[in-house]
Amino acid sequence: MIEKSIRVLCYSGLLVSLTATSLATGSYMLFNREIRFQELLIVLLGTFSIYNIDHIRGLKSDIDIDRARVHFIKKNKNKLVIATIVSLVICGMLGVTYISGIQFILLFPVLVTGLLHRRLKMNFLLSSLYITTSWIVVVILFPLSASFPTGIHWYILITGLALFANAYTYTGLDSSYAGNTGTTLPISALILSIIICLISQNRFLPLISVPSLTLVSVIFLRNKKQFKYLYLDGSLLAGSALFLMTAQLW
Repeated sequence: MIEKSIRVLCYSGLLVSLTATSLATGSYMLFNREIRFQELLIVLLGTFSIYNIDHIRGLKSDIDIDRARVHFIKKNKNKLVIATIVSLVICGMLGVTYISGIQFILLFPVLVTGLLHRRLKMNFLLSSLYITTSWIVVVILFPLSASFPTGIHWYILITGLALFANAYTYTGLDSSYAGNTGTTLPISALILSIIICLISQNRFLPLISVPSLTLVSVIFLRNKKQFKYLYLDGSLLAGSALFLMTAQLW
C-alpha cells in the first residue's frame, strides 16, 4: 500500500505540483503578500498538466529512462489524460477570470517551453537553465507580479540556485543525455545558496531549508531507488514545507 502510494505520488505529477505550489505559497508569505488561492490553483494544476503531457507523450522514448514510470503511465493513461484535460480547462477558466496581463505574459513562454520540452532537449546544462527559469517564473514572479518587492533579486538567486541544482541533477540522470553529469556543479550551487541565506541578515534565513535538504539528497541519496522522484523532488518539497512553517514564525 505504501509503495503504491509512493508510485502514485511520484509518477502522477502530484509530487512536483505540490512542490511548485508550496514554493509559490512561500513567495507570498516571505514578502507578507495576501495569498491568492486562484493563482496557487493555477500553479498546482498547470504544473500537473505540463508534466503529465510531457510524460504521456514520452511513453516510447522514456522506456529506457524509467521503465517503472512508463509502466505506471501506460496502466493509468486514461485516468491521467482525463485529469490533465480537466486541469487544463480549470486553468484556462481561472486564467481568463483572474490573472493579469503581465501574469499572462510571464506564463505563456513557460507553457510553450513546457510543451516543447522534448524538442528543446539540447544538452543537460541548457535544459537545466530553461527549466530553472520556468520554475522561477511560476513560483516567484507569477505570485509577486502585482508589484515586485525590494530584495526579490536575492530571493530569486537563492531559490534559483536550489532549483538549478535540482534540475541539473535530475536531468543528468536522464539516460537520453550523454553520460552522468556529476555533482560538483549542483553541490556548489547549493552551498552558495545556503551561504547567501546565512549572510542575508536573517531576511531569507527561513528559505535555507530548501537548498539544505536538496544538498542532503544530492550528496547522500544519489544511488537510492527512485532517487529522481522520491528523494530529489521529495527533498525539494520537504524543504519548501519547512520554509512555509518557518516563514509563518519569522
